Amino acid sequence: MRRYPLALVVLFACSVNQFGQAAPRVPVVRTQSTAPKVDVAKVAAEKLAKQMTLSEQVLNEVQGLRLGENRAHVYAKIGALLWKSDPKTAKDLFQRAVNDMLNAQMAAESDEKNRQNGNDLRISIAIRPVVLTPIGGLDAEFALESLYRTRTPAIQRAMLQAGETIEGKIGNSGGNGNVVAQNEFMLEQRLIRMAAEQNPERAAKLLQESIKKGISSETLSLLKKLYEKDPESADSLAAETMDKLLGATFSTDPTDQKAISLSQSILNDSLRVRKPGAKELAFADSSLRSLANKIINYAISAGQNIRMSGLGIPALIKFADKYSPGMVAALKKLEKANMPPGTAGIVPDSDSRKLMESSMPASQLVAEARKLPAESRAPVYQNAAMKMARAGDYNAALDLINANFTGRALENAINQLNWAHADYLIGQGKYHEAEKLIDDFPIANRVSALINLAQKAFAKNADENRTFSVSVLQKVRSMLPNRPSDNMELIQFTQLTSAYAPIEPSEAFSTFEPVIPMLNELVDANAVVQAFQSTSNVRSGEFVLSNGGFSFGFFMDPTLFRNLAKADFERTTKLIDNFGRREMRINLKLQLAENGLN
Repeated sequence: MRRYPLALVVLFACSVNQFGQAAPRVPVVRTQSTAPKVDVAKVAAEKLAKQMTLSEQVLNEVQGLRLGENRAHVYAKIGALLWKSDPKTAKDLFQRAVNDMLNAQMAAESDEKNRQNGNDLRISIAIRPVVLTPIGGLDAEFALESLYRTRTPAIQRAMLQAGETIEGKIGNSGGNGNVVAQNEFMLEQRLIRMAAEQNPERAAKLLQESIKKGISSETLSLLKKLYEKDPESADSLAAETMDKLLGATFSTDPTDQKAISLSQSILNDSLRVRKPGAKELAFADSSLRSLANKIINYAISAGQNIRMSGLGIPALIKFADKYSPGMVAALKKLEKANMPPGTAGIVPDSDSRKLMESSMPASQLVAEARKLPAESRAPVYQNAAMKMARAGDYNAALDLINANFTGRALENAINQLNWAHADYLIGQGKYHEAEKLIDDFPIANRVSALINLAQKAFAKNADENRTFSVSVLQKVRSMLPNRPSDNMELIQFTQLTSAYAPIEPSEAFSTFEPVIPMLNELVDANAVVQAFQSTSNVRSGEFVLSNGGFSFGFFMDPTLFRNLAKADFERTTKLIDNFGRREMRINLKLQLAENGLN
């Protein structure tokens, strides 16, 4: 197996601070505590060294992966990490990623079983963005060239046939062709935007050609980028884009979703607060009003089917507030009709949400809440009570809750109120009072609240509060079983380990190490079950890495290994090596290398 040369750039920096001042007539001794100066160059060099270590470990495992799409995913990720320090190796890895991606696509398209269940095109949908986007962020010209080179016959047919019939016959059963065509066009526009950013001389031409080809969710970003280079062309193409949207069909059909998505992006952007006098892309108010009316009328006509349309009623109400006030009442009625059963008085509606998003003091919130319909008041009262508690007026908050809630709603409201009061006590440094309050929380909330207490006390003053924080975390550990028995307990073990990491690293590792054998059993069982059920998460006995950490059957919070690595990097990599499945080890080390070393 080939081992890649990993360039390690060690940076040396020194700085000399000279202070000079005339001596005062009366000598005065001044002491001032200052945080130690951070050696930025040394920190950067240490981070790079750790990234190189992780990259080498991952590359030594990648050839053991069965799925070409997994190897392509890993090569693209590692190439992006090595781009600055070793561009030659990075470019080699990018090429390998593209080759493996193409081989995986061709294999899927030639397999009869894949053709029958639609996996031939699903693999293209899943793998092409995750391989070509990170490559495009660094070498967009190569990514674009690779995009065109790896458009297999199946993708080309999908692009030709999407939304069309040939000689009166339907040739796009199941909708996968439409999705492939849309994703391919969106990916192309994204890569062209990246190419324009990397090559300013060609930017205007690239952007104009891309925008003229059609619309996607990337179109607004392209127009904004073009405006920076050629405002006149951008304004002209923006007008053409608006005409396309106003003439488009809105429906739940996948072919219409790109127009709906772009319309929402444009309307959301129009609500953004702009800097006075700033020159930037803007659409005509009359066109925005027409577009808002179009999308609102579509939503109202969709009725219960709005859940399948990709539209959010809260956003539509904001559009109506500005562009079509007469439609607000109809949208509020639609919102109530689409409230999930049992959520009335719990999930805020548009009226209560508007109050809660305001900066009103608690007393004014209460007064305004009384003007709302009874079913809309509860979230506002709860919000006002939380504000009172966080300001230290716990008794007034409790009186408000007792006056307006009863039964299970009262119990839940008091639980939330106590969370807010505990936060207030912690903020005041009254840690023992907060602990006493938390000890009376329901068991489901107590663990998280105690962990939060320990972390905040330690963050406030590590030296003074270390002993207290350790004692609180020890209490949490005594509340948990020897090993997790369900997902909630796994989350609690993860939270406890993350909290221990900066405070008592040895306890962090000893808490989580015994959990790994159980996770190995669980992930192996999930691999068998998901493969048997023919899910898209497992193929050829291997988890698909592009599906992310959720595909393993349980959620592993990446901050866990980030915190452990800060405490002891070498021990953390050895801990990850205890996972039995290669896909998990690679996935966790990639996450750590990309985002966990800051």
